[in-house]
Amino acid sequence: MGMFSGMGSATRGYQSNVLKEGEYLVRIDSCEHFEAKNKGEGFKTTLTILNVLSGTNHRPGEVVNTVWLKKGEVQMWLGNIKGFIAGCLGVEDARVDETVATEVAGPNNPLKGQVTKVKAITRVSKKKDEKTGEFFNYTLYSWSAVLTPDELRAALPAEDLQRFFPSGI
Repeated sequence: MGMFSGMGSATRGYQSNVLKEGEYLVRIDSCEHFEAKNKGEGFKTTLTILNVLSGTNHRPGEVVNTVWLKKGEVQMWLGNIKGFIAGCLGVEDARVDETVATEVAGPNNPLKGQVTKVKAITRVSKKKDEKTGEFFNYTLYSWSAVLTPDELRAALPAEDLQRFFPSGI
């Protein structure tokens, strides 16, 4: 059984805590499965902020990494990965199974270099942090389907297209 075993029956999730509240146009620089000492398996995406559509927490050119670790409630981390993949591919959740997730995290990653919009909304948990006793924040993500080259040209000024895509789209 691989890291993404159970993906087909997972319910779409929307959580992470990397992108701060706002709406962004991002380029997916990489998606990968990894094995970390002392942390176990995980799924990591590296994103470059191309444009800030709303919010003031990030800036164009900033690189952020989202990491979902295989720990805790299986449904939760698989669901968050499913939400990312289904949203970016613009497909129904049922189409994202172990095979699709493995392909996305593999060497022929079909999302690498693609551009998508993501909306991040911060919420306060109903549970308290065991160490601090405080309620903690988490962020809900809504991923949009990747943009076509024409949509990307319409979304970014020419100088930003040249800056982020010097070899062309």
